[in-house]
Amino acid sequence: MKNILLLLALVGEFAYGQSSYKENQRKLDLNHTGIGFELVRPNFGSRIMTEQRWFGFNFLADVLDARFSFGEVLLSEPVLGFTDGKPAPVYANRYTYGANYYIGALFPISGLRVGNQVSSLNVKRIHPVLGIGFGGTTFKQKSNQNIKDAFYYLGVNVGARLRLPIITIEPNISFNVGIHTGDNYDAFKWYSIMPSLIFRFEGRKQYLDPSLVTVGMQQVSVSNYRSKSYESTYYRSDGTRMKRTTTYSSADVKVTPGSVGIQDIGPFAGVGLKYSMNGIRKTDYLPRGQMFGGVLHIKGGPLYTGFTMEGGRIGHGSEIDNSKSWFKKVENNEDYAPGTYNNFQTFFDIGMDISPALLSVLGMVREETSATSYSSVIAGYSFGYAAVFNQQFDNETTALNELDRINELTKYNDPRLGKGGFMGGWFLGIEIGVLSFKAQAYKYRNAPLANNTFYSLAYRIPITGR
Repeated sequence: MKNILLLLALVGEFAYGQSSYKENQRKLDLNHTGIGFELVRPNFGSRIMTEQRWFGFNFLADVLDARFSFGEVLLSEPVLGFTDGKPAPVYANRYTYGANYYIGALFPISGLRVGNQVSSLNVKRIHPVLGIGFGGTTFKQKSNQNIKDAFYYLGVNVGARLRLPIITIEPNISFNVGIHTGDNYDAFKWYSIMPSLIFRFEGRKQYLDPSLVTVGMQQVSVSNYRSKSYESTYYRSDGTRMKRTTTYSSADVKVTPGSVGIQDIGPFAGVGLKYSMNGIRKTDYLPRGQMFGGVLHIKGGPLYTGFTMEGGRIGHGSEIDNSKSWFKKVENNEDYAPGTYNNFQTFFDIGMDISPALLSVLGMVREETSATSYSSVIAGYSFGYAAVFNQQFDNETTALNELDRINELTKYNDPRLGKGGFMGGWFLGIEIGVLSFKAQAYKYRNAPLANNTFYSLAYRIPITGR
């Protein structure tokens, strides 16, 4: 009898252990986070051809899934023509820029998994994923950017997630249904199909082990908005009679106290590697460039600071849209002298977590806290020095011929006059664990033809502990 009871106890303990293990693995699947690159081959219909893969970025914070990508399509649009001497539509091919934006929820199907996760650096696991969300795809004709189209959709995502140390590989396909607007709406179908392949770096949530901190919050809602206007007449000192309209407005404002949870990782400092590129979307007026470097980032509460050293080749345009404007944007309709510079730059970042400000747009006011969030949206300013040299044209003969026709050559229309000097610009970033993504509007004081938005991804090794 004793042996039977002992056996039953062992079986129960084993069953409990298996159940606990499965539950732990399921939680690790749900807690998977990261930032990565996405290759997309969208299908919009028979009159819209995608000759090349679109390129973009993917952000995953637990089940929140956000993506954006850029590329080109070849759009066939009708023009007036003749067939057998009679008017008939003829289709002309137009290259068109495209951009896709998507946000939704992506859920792991842990019940169909193979493999396991021991730690953030010891994981070999694959399982299906299923998601739902909404997005939009916008188009601008390459030769005339005033011709625009858009497709707004609801989408369902199905795919598989292969999780390995540091990186995750995730093939998936999105089935979308929606509506079209714009100049060529008849070229689109009511659906689109977007197969994609994601290479996502792991945010190492298991290693950082954030603790849940509860912070007070107030939900503000406005209802029963009312407005009434009254007219009155008055006389000016010169005897002129004038009418005055006075409007009174009122509404019911409800403030509901509550709380919100923050995944606090404590003060964070990390050093790591960074890759950045300008021109996600390939263009004729400004070549794509890329840089590699190292970073030091420090976060504490809402404050953020960083230091970067990076170098590589960056693209430059032919002419500045308006040399008197603050940003000095490169003219996208001029492509007579595009090319590249060698560049080495060092700069500092100063910023702060603006996530509470984004919540306020939704009517949620969060109390201040010293917690350092595992996932956050950072905004700030970068400033430093850039050494710009070794300018080269994409087509030297064409560029020199065109430059010879210009009466007054300056750094705003002749890239050969670009040189090193101050660089800076505003940035908007997304931080998920050890990963940092930024869109930075770099402005080069002495080489303005290289002004552009750079997109970067940094992987940082923590040098602080909780």
